[in-house]
Amino acid sequence: MSVRRISAIAALLFVIAGVCAKDDPKQEPAANAEDALPKGAIARFATRLQRRAVGPVLTEIRDIAFSSDGKEILTLGGFGDLHRWKSATYDMEERLQYQGALRPLLISPSKAQLIGMQRRRESIGAMNLTDGELVHSFETNDTCRPHAVSPNGEIVLTTNSNFILHAWLMKDGTQLATIANVHSLYRPVFAADNQSFFVEVWSANGTTRPLLQQICLKSGKCVKEFRSGDRLLSTQALMVSPDNRRLISIAQLSSIQVREVSTTEVNFASKDLGENQDGRSAAIAISPDGNFLAIATYGGVKYVNLHVWDARRMKSLVEWQIYREPHYTLVMFSPDSSKLFTATDEVLVWNVSQLLKGTANPETPVDGEQLWKDLGVDASIAFKMVAKALDAPKSSVECLKSNLRPILKADADKITPLEAIRQDRALEILEAIGSSEAKKLMEELAAGEPTAKLTQDAKAGLERLKRREAAKAPPE
Repeated sequence: MSVRRISAIAALLFVIAGVCAKDDPKQEPAANAEDALPKGAIARFATRLQRRAVGPVLTEIRDIAFSSDGKEILTLGGFGDLHRWKSATYDMEERLQYQGALRPLLISPSKAQLIGMQRRRESIGAMNLTDGELVHSFETNDTCRPHAVSPNGEIVLTTNSNFILHAWLMKDGTQLATIANVHSLYRPVFAADNQSFFVEVWSANGTTRPLLQQICLKSGKCVKEFRSGDRLLSTQALMVSPDNRRLISIAQLSSIQVREVSTTEVNFASKDLGENQDGRSAAIAISPDGNFLAIATYGGVKYVNLHVWDARRMKSLVEWQIYREPHYTLVMFSPDSSKLFTATDEVLVWNVSQLLKGTANPETPVDGEQLWKDLGVDASIAFKMVAKALDAPKSSVECLKSNLRPILKADADKITPLEAIRQDRALEILEAIGSSEAKKLMEELAAGEPTAKLTQDAKAGLERLKRREAAKAPPE
């Protein structure tokens, strides 16, 4: 009997083990314990042996996420095998094998649910993580594959074989948006506020440059378009920053572009991610605090290159290599932004908490007049000034105090587009600095006219800072 036949039979026996069959994690072997960790990695878990992964499909981890309370890491395998791991020790807590009407494809941590295709393939469903109970189900009238679920777990994006993307309200199947000619091989990405998503759209005949579009979920229409470069290069990976200010895309040949969402202008562009790339980008993630950008690219047949960048200054910090045959790769940061997780047929853990120490330039007081001037010009120039401001946090906050004032009700309709752009970029600096003085100024701005954009953005920035501080607080 061939090895392939044996693997297929083993995979079948694994699947028919039962619905939600639970195993005692104490019986698991310390799989791959003898293997040396790659340079830079500090731990591994969710190995093939630990997950009892058999066959070419089951070996891959198809989704990974932290639980909503951050105490568990969830991994989802090729046939719906979900594993729970303690985030503090990486020990397995539980294995659940789902079999039945739903094929799970995505994890929705905020709702503690799995999103997937139902067996008849023309409907989408959601089931509880704990007991496998189907809680939502709706017809799509076509074979649609779930690609992304919103941060709040209420909206799912699907694509079909005709390259049409649909946005659905998960609870009742209400269709919110329909976009044609999308690139279906790579996941679209939601904005952190759950109000919109970003997706790449091609022309019907494929002869014009692809466009990145921001789709408003309330209207179902495109509200912004982001032009691509000179070549017809498809987007291989896409990510939006936690503050919704920057859209980061990786194209073929591993070229990077960072765009400012408010103006759609390019902040930063780099031709490649270094040598020995074969042009395919595997995955991208940005840390919850907005400081780190991780990009996984295929370096060859047998390994993946893992790049970690300073996301605010777009400077390379380190490059590591994962020596696995790369069929499928995911990257994810911990809620406190101190660790990076890569998932192939196992999960590797990387410590990034010390990478920014010693990288900032010595503080040289910024010129307040030049700072305010550069915040109102071309996005690439403003991007460089933001980086300079972050290297001089004390003087930058003092300079911004003299230019930022709470918006009064009488002045709410008098803000010019140029002034609004300056204010938004200034708030980005304050939020990134996050010092007590910076937060104090943001609190003053948040006390302005409630309908003013500056007021609302300052409030949103303060909420993000609270969540960031809570995530980094020691566990009780």
